[in-house]
Amino acid sequence: MGTIDAILDVLTGRAVSRASRQQVASVSVWTAAWNWYKRWDAFHRSREELRHLTDRDLRDIGITRAEANAELRKPPRFRV
Repeated sequence: MGTIDAILDVLTGRAVSRASRQQVASVSVWTAAWNWYKRWDAFHRSREELRHLTDRDLRDIGITRAEANAELRKPPRFRV
């Protein structure tokens, strides 16, 4: 970008909007990363809880130990 373009951007207000878009993009990236981490953490915690349930607890929720183990082997499936 040349000097003339920079001056025109400042005069027309485009420089401010371009900076605003970059700031919003930064916030969006951090927000997306934080949201991904929260989903991963919830997934991980639920698997840990499932892993420590007794056979009686599993019967109470209607699944067998084999079904619980199959669920524990599944990878997390969520998007950023």
